Amino acid sequence: DIWGWTDTDSNREFAIIGLALGTAFVEITDPYIPVYLGALPTSGDPSWGGTDWRDVKTYNNYALVVSEIPDHGMQIFDLTTLLTA
Repeated sequence: DIWGWTDTDSNREFAIIGLALGTAFVEITDPYIPVYLGALPTSGDPSWGGTDWRDVKTYNNYALVVSEIPDHGMQIFDLTTLLTA
């Protein structure tokens, strides 16, 4: 899954990208020069089975990440930390 978030104070834009072993964050304020900011490692143990599927949604300044990986649960990431990355 790919989702996005815009900081309303600075108008900076970010892509939130589901990966096989986590979630990546990329600043896309200038779409011609994307900047990889880092990744949130997966929760749970992907070696137990399941898939590398992720679903990401945002609520206010938080990214909510879920997966079918056993014991993954929901990860909650404060997106305002990207502003100082």
